[in-house]
Amino acid sequence: MKKYYRLVIFIITDIICINVAYVLAFLLRYEFDLDSKVFQGFFHVYESNLLLITFFSCLGIAIFKGYSIYLKYMQVEDLTRIVLGLTSGSILSSLVMKAKGELIPGSVYAIAFFVALALICVVRITQKAFLVLGKEAVKSIYEIRQKENIQPRVMVVGTGREGAGLILEINRNRLLDKHVVVAVDDDTSKHGLSFCGVKVAGGTNRIKQLVRRYRVDEIFIIIPDMTDERRAEIAEECGKTGCKTVILSGLEDLIYSKNRCRIAHPDVNKLLNRSPIKSDQRLQASYIEGKIILIVGAAGVIGKKLAQEIIRLNPRKLLLMDINNKALEELPNFINAHESKVEIEVILCNASREKEAQEIFEKYKPHVVYYAAAVTDSNIVKINARQSLLVNVKSVESMMALSHKNSVERFIMLSDIRSFGYRDNVHKTERIAQLTAQEYSLISDTKFSVVCFGHVLDPGSGFLGDIMRQIENGKEVFCPAGDMMAHFITIDDAVKLIIDTGRIADGGEIFCLNMSAAINLKELTENIIRVTGLIPYADVDIKFVDDSYYNETIKDISFNAEYLSETSNPGIYRYDYIQESKELMRLFKSESGDRQFEEFVDKLLEEGEEAIQTWLDKALEK
Repeated sequence: MKKYYRLVIFIITDIICINVAYVLAFLLRYEFDLDSKVFQGFFHVYESNLLLITFFSCLGIAIFKGYSIYLKYMQVEDLTRIVLGLTSGSILSSLVMKAKGELIPGSVYAIAFFVALALICVVRITQKAFLVLGKEAVKSIYEIRQKENIQPRVMVVGTGREGAGLILEINRNRLLDKHVVVAVDDDTSKHGLSFCGVKVAGGTNRIKQLVRRYRVDEIFIIIPDMTDERRAEIAEECGKTGCKTVILSGLEDLIYSKNRCRIAHPDVNKLLNRSPIKSDQRLQASYIEGKIILIVGAAGVIGKKLAQEIIRLNPRKLLLMDINNKALEELPNFINAHESKVEIEVILCNASREKEAQEIFEKYKPHVVYYAAAVTDSNIVKINARQSLLVNVKSVESMMALSHKNSVERFIMLSDIRSFGYRDNVHKTERIAQLTAQEYSLISDTKFSVVCFGHVLDPGSGFLGDIMRQIENGKEVFCPAGDMMAHFITIDDAVKLIIDTGRIADGGEIFCLNMSAAINLKELTENIIRVTGLIPYADVDIKFVDDSYYNETIKDISFNAEYLSETSNPGIYRYDYIQESKELMRLFKSESGDRQFEEFVDKLLEEGEEAIQTWLDKALEK
């Protein structure tokens, strides 16, 4: 029915346009001299054949499917159909009129053609505009009513650029399934104003009152430039209302995965019940400022944060090396490289490929190398001796050798604190890499050092990242069995301490970072759920699983606690236990030195799993 209704409308409007065009054509041709006998004579011919001319014009448009146009998706090529239709209609009309012996000047046909074309195109475009805009207007009104009646009612705290954008995005995006009903802001100049139709009804001191008045279900806090302390105070006040509270760092946090609102990142220091470490940037910059710094594994969680911190210490150049091309491309934006005067170089390279890596050292001549690429806890690697050797020995040893040959000032390797117990292949190979660094320190002017730490509590990765994603994506989270304990450190603290180890290292040291006190993982999971504004076991269920990964942390080092000594930084300990590996010493103290070790590892990688496993066990015999 709609099809025929559209067709009738098209034909009626075209008839009007065509006849208006012919009238105007006559007036223009004879300069509006209505009393002219010539004008009256020819116009009389037009009047007598009006139906004929109109019929052939509309027939031409129909032949070229000018009436099959779907207005909503009308394109330029659709208008060409009208051009061809009018052209053929004018030719047919003139031929029939000539056959009848009733003539109209050719100039009138020509003028009428162009005027009719313009009128019909304008009418079509106008029809399309009214159709689209009209539907959108009706839809918007309907959606607003629906949102007001059935969708969760949202309060937005903060009406800066991000807050205003948040209000607009929520109220126009149907997929978010929410409706902003009120906003608050401590800026009194904004009180009473409306942002995207939402009133700023007062400051944060009125949150409780406004929640009741506007029947608010959820509260979004979006004030990026606010201090953490003040943001925590507001979040606590919002939590007292019983509403789900979400803290957004920016508008980009609004959309996540399945178009659900993202749970805000909790204060990791409060979760660990410890104060953030304060670092002296002046002291840290003493070996970084004006130097060329290379970060291997820069696209990893620690590598990215390390780059972000180092860029503030004004190195001459920062080299970001990794094998993950996509992550590397995004890295400059993550570290806000565009806001820094430091020269940034992104390098795609596999550390185990010595020739490629050598070219990088020769080209850039780095002064300091941070190796953040070898640490892994992949279950596949744990049971795969060859892959463990390749990732955690071959790659890092290759970079150590190149650092030694190219007279790098400092080489800082990041490692897992659980490597002292080396229960599996990952920890065995990491321990060998640590001992390798110590052996290189004996034969090299480069200051080789190792930094060991445990689990990092970071909202985007690891234990906390997993829990956050599970909260966002469903109604349950998975936690290691309720009696499991673990030690953590925040990513900010870890990176600050890592940088500081480079300052205090003399070469050959293994440093251990001061982790948090042991935390029950069940209690930690419950606290994470609470700070997101949800209730454990009510809003979010917790299921317990057997995960030994989190039950190993620090146990091994606590066994050897007597070997820990303090440094000038209370967050860093020196691990003084000396473990000599006769296998490594033999390889390093031969005539060919480190070169023999490289050759030995390459040969071992070719021999297979059994040979590698045998050597790993032998190399770590005490």
